[in-house]
Amino acid sequence: MKVLLIGEVYSENLGDGVICETVASLIRKEYPGCTLVMGDISGKKGYEDNQKAKKSHAKLFNFNRHFHSAIEYPLYLLLNSSKGKKTFIQDICDDDYDIAVFAGGQLLFNHFIIPISRYVRALSEKGVPVVFHSCGLGKIKGRQLKKLLKKTLLKENVISVSLRDNLETFQKEIMSDDEIEVQQTYDTALWCSEEYGIRKEPSERIGLGVMHLAGRKKQMIKFWLNVVAELDKQDLKWQLFCNGDPADEELAKEIASSYNRSHPQGKSDLAAPRPMTGEDLVRQIAGYHSILSFRLHSHIVACSLGIPSLAVGWDKKVNYFFQAIGQPERVFTHEDPVSEIIKKLEQLNGEKYDLKKIQLQKQAVLDQLYDSIENALTHQVGDFFPEKEQKKSIY
Repeated sequence: MKVLLIGEVYSENLGDGVICETVASLIRKEYPGCTLVMGDISGKKGYEDNQKAKKSHAKLFNFNRHFHSAIEYPLYLLLNSSKGKKTFIQDICDDDYDIAVFAGGQLLFNHFIIPISRYVRALSEKGVPVVFHSCGLGKIKGRQLKKLLKKTLLKENVISVSLRDNLETFQKEIMSDDEIEVQQTYDTALWCSEEYGIRKEPSERIGLGVMHLAGRKKQMIKFWLNVVAELDKQDLKWQLFCNGDPADEELAKEIASSYNRSHPQGKSDLAAPRPMTGEDLVRQIAGYHSILSFRLHSHIVACSLGIPSLAVGWDKKVNYFFQAIGQPERVFTHEDPVSEIIKKLEQLNGEKYDLKKIQLQKQAVLDQLYDSIENALTHQVGDFFPEKEQKKSIY
């Protein structure tokens, strides 16, 4: 069996790589003789650090944020207009696959709708069944991109779709339950500890997971300096870390520099080096006693490792995760009193994960992955691929 696994394989936000590598490992475990090819949704061929491209993209994102939603489709069409990106998808889909799996993460998001449509179209021409597994729904403002996503998911070769969050929003804004049935599931990265073979290590240090937020740099530095001041009062050990994004690492370095300027006997290891792979990220988090962090997959990795975590919420997907594991009270905002956040952080020592609930979620997402693959492998894709006119069952 030959499998094409599509996702943010080489994203600098390494939580996405953790998802892809975990799904790949689980597929290989169930189908030990399979050949698995990884296809990056953005056309990357390896981990990249192309700051020039990122800066130009950031300018376009900021432009889009302040203008009418009608600008969204031409904006992302422009971002995906290079011949290289189109050729990458066409070339990787030109092989003979038995199935293609979108690995999950926040793929149903304005930035990825156009490449997703190209992947599905190219695979339909080869008669390859497609599974969308445990995808997150992000912000899609414009009607054209929503329409394109709907058209793509209704392709005949799209056999199954599951969402990890935002099911109600999906049914309201993309397509109704009368057109498509979507089952909500959980994040496959809950399996990352087992699949990487990494366990938590004895530690007294608290990991502080930073994330840059556009236009809020000063607020973020002030927030974290207040956090570490409170931790110092309690004589608690801490270290800043990031999920791999260079902009997050730069923020961590600035926070550490600001701290050392006001502390004559400064330390050199206040900010951990940027992890370069998904495995690096999992190993980094495994070395902490607990974490206070922004990015979603720092928490999912911590949960997989059995390490207590507290979130600084910035996107609804963070809240959805903590609601799913039965601990919504573990999400704060950067505007909440720091003293309350640290008090809750100290209480984590006596609060355990609901291991039964977590195990049920892990088994559910695993069963769904394998069932959707089996269903797709037995599905006969026709020679032509018109949009579905009847309601289709999507697992």
